[in-house]
Amino acid sequence: MTKKSKFELKMIGEGLPSSSIKRFHKYLENMINPNTHKWAWDDLQPINKESLPQITDNQSTSPEALKKLAVIKLNGGLGTSMGCHGPKSAIIAKNNQSFLEIALNNHKALCAETGTAIPFILMNSYRTHKVTTARLRSYEASFPIHTFIQNQFPRIKTDTITPFEHLSDEETWNPPGHGDIYYALFETTLGQQLIDQGIETLFISNTDNVGATVSNDILANIEQTKASFVMEVTPKTLADKKGGTLVHFQDQLMLLERAQVPVEKIREFESIDRFSIFNTNNIWVNLPELNTLIKTNKLNLTVMQNPKTINGQQVTQLETAMGDAIHSFPNAQAVLVPRSRFIPVKTTADLLRLRSDYFIVNELKKIVPNPNRACFNTVLPITLSDDYTKIEDFETLIPTPPSLVDCTSLTMNKAHKVGANTVFTGDIVIEDNLE
Repeated sequence: MTKKSKFELKMIGEGLPSSSIKRFHKYLENMINPNTHKWAWDDLQPINKESLPQITDNQSTSPEALKKLAVIKLNGGLGTSMGCHGPKSAIIAKNNQSFLEIALNNHKALCAETGTAIPFILMNSYRTHKVTTARLRSYEASFPIHTFIQNQFPRIKTDTITPFEHLSDEETWNPPGHGDIYYALFETTLGQQLIDQGIETLFISNTDNVGATVSNDILANIEQTKASFVMEVTPKTLADKKGGTLVHFQDQLMLLERAQVPVEKIREFESIDRFSIFNTNNIWVNLPELNTLIKTNKLNLTVMQNPKTINGQQVTQLETAMGDAIHSFPNAQAVLVPRSRFIPVKTTADLLRLRSDYFIVNELKKIVPNPNRACFNTVLPITLSDDYTKIEDFETLIPTPPSLVDCTSLTMNKAHKVGANTVFTGDIVIEDNLE
């Protein structure tokens, strides 16, 4: 009998499926013996956004396509960069509704409009599952709601490549990135259940991206082209320069993340002229095709090393990205979508933009840019000082969002309490201290 490693014993002890253990060992092998010559920078060809199908969402979708659709929201994040405690989806996002409530209410409106009970699914992490499921119990839904938990992998001591041990389980383990969704979906048997129910298409997006809703245009495009994987991309701005982009490599679409770029090429990667699109992480996947790829071991995801420092100890998290699967699927494609389908909230500046009248909620419960804005197709630049970084401080200083519909830029360099009914117009710079 082969002696089991510390990693394997730890994962067996936590009840992880054997496929996850095998995949983790593969990750470790790639980490110890990385193949750094899989591709050469000069072999990567940027994609011309003008060559991509453009989505306007003016088409109607057949009832049959809707009956074969399920919606999945990635719900593993904690929002620690904003000082959050618990699931990020529980934060109040707009009109006194949390991200989770916004997603659920939008889905309810979609089901009512189409007369179809489209399944709604949450992929939680071990950190968000308990609180999220408790919140779901109080929600009255006319559609099926499912949850499943993504896997967890041991953090690794960077110097010794051995399991990192910590008194807190949450510090010992890490979720292995949203690329884990494909395996976790079937390891929890939910994937097969959906196939048995006739589900063919999954629409997957982040809970904190309130612009990610079911698109008739994209669903109709999938019906026509029989695409097995569709990635939504949108034109890149300077605010998106670190985001992953799509390239052609050996006649295949490939997701290129910043972590994969040679240091000397970072500046070129961040150029919005050379790489003019970025991945919104709104993904459409053919479920039976995904099942086939997993069963035949043809789903290949790049392992990325995410360095962290915990209690002074250098550790490594092994993670994969959901969009990286694009090169594994036959007949994969990208579609160019408007910026309104990408409204993520990663910082309190994003939260301020969302809570204000810069965005409105339309009759279909969708959050959309306010049509009264003069610069409708641009992203309002907001810069907040460190005084606003943590959500508790942010809400103390800005308890009621100001009007930003006529604001063209906002910079708050010092702590300043914003009063009710405040209206910001034009370019605003605030330098004075809180009194």
